[in-house]
Amino acid sequence: QTLTIRSKMTNRMYRILCLLLLFQNMLTIWAFSPPLQAAGRRRKEPSRLSTILRAGGGDKGPDDFFSLYDEEELRNVLNIHRQLTNDGGAVPTPKEAPISIHESLMKAQGEDTMKSLLELHESLKLRESDGTIEQREQILNSAPSTENDDTFIPPSLQDLVKQAVGEPVTAVEGSDVKPVGAPIQWDAETRKRIKNVRAIASDVDGTLLTSKQTIHPRTRQAVLRAIESPKHFFVATGKSRKGAMNSIGVEMANLLQNVPGVFLQGLYAVDGEGNVVFEKKLTNSAVKAVEQLAIECSIDLVAYDGDSLYSTGMSDAVKDLSRKYGEPEVKLLSTPLAEYSPGFHKILLADENVEMLKTTVRPKLDLLAEENAAFTTQAMPTMLEWLPAGCSKAVGVSKLCEALGVDPATELLAMGDAENDKDMLKMASIGVAMGNASPEAREASDFVMEETNNEGGAGAAMETFGFGTN
Repeated sequence: QTLTIRSKMTNRMYRILCLLLLFQNMLTIWAFSPPLQAAGRRRKEPSRLSTILRAGGGDKGPDDFFSLYDEEELRNVLNIHRQLTNDGGAVPTPKEAPISIHESLMKAQGEDTMKSLLELHESLKLRESDGTIEQREQILNSAPSTENDDTFIPPSLQDLVKQAVGEPVTAVEGSDVKPVGAPIQWDAETRKRIKNVRAIASDVDGTLLTSKQTIHPRTRQAVLRAIESPKHFFVATGKSRKGAMNSIGVEMANLLQNVPGVFLQGLYAVDGEGNVVFEKKLTNSAVKAVEQLAIECSIDLVAYDGDSLYSTGMSDAVKDLSRKYGEPEVKLLSTPLAEYSPGFHKILLADENVEMLKTTVRPKLDLLAEENAAFTTQAMPTMLEWLPAGCSKAVGVSKLCEALGVDPATELLAMGDAENDKDMLKMASIGVAMGNASPEAREASDFVMEETNNEGGAGAAMETFGFGTN
């Protein structure tokens, strides 16, 4: 009996101690945030975010917009987090680590409120597969706004938080960087184009891949989401198909093996089952002309026939195609390229002397182009590419879109970074250049990301323009 009595007393003391600790935490949050104290003394008229949140709260009246969060509450809670995690600021006690945003929200608002907000977020998301259009319209109709039209895109949870705390978001249109408030306020035409996107085409080097030939986590996540969505996702690259798959890693390659793709600068396009929907090769005279120029300039050539690569020399620049860029191993030809009867899709001129390629080789190639039904483009500083006239990534992407039943002018999001992407960016409904893009790509695009390929620019672009969630 004595043990039982002591056990009951211990349990009671433990409960009392827990309540005291909880009360101490609440007082700490209150003390460190004067704005939070003020929020408890006054109410403001609900703004757009408050109205949307109130709309998800069931049958509550217009004065009950605190049922979830209003801007002031969410802003103050996150301000607490900033104060507590600021290196130069004070913390409640030296023994406690800075609390996370999640912990701040939980302490200030409670588990039930957090759960309600997440459920509301899910209810606002328009899913093509489950037919929630009526539900979304019913929610938004109770929140009158100039944005309440057929092209309104429901905000993500991240958007709601950013909007509440006033965190800046940068939108870059054309070649001019234009910082705007959060969230990004698109015009009606842009919102409509974002909503209509049914296909996403992405360059590989300098766009999907970082400078270290890896995929940024943000980009990887966006690609996985795109593949799993009803939208079409495909790469549009100057690489061979095998080279592109080798570059993006085993996991991603396994997923992309069963999706369409445009390769070799648009000269070779396949559908999801691997069927060739378009291809074009150089004329024999074009092959002879570029081979003669390479001899005069003492540079090596790499000729592409699908996934088979051939060269007349094995310089370091040629070997780097396999070692650095993931292309199939280059085979050495003992005979002139022009004698290869199947023909070639494209020919690459590679040399480490960037200045020589730019000032000597490029002008000569441009002069030969008109006489041999060919043209020159460039994706990397150390490489020039000799292609059949009238073909480009844009042509290959158009042919593939036609096979997929997609209208590029109204339903395609295209992403790139280099000169060889410019036509594709121009023709797409939404053309987006990375933050590391060349002047040609920037000029051709509708938007330029602030983030580079090394910072997940492609992932950010897909979130913003492909899914309308950022």
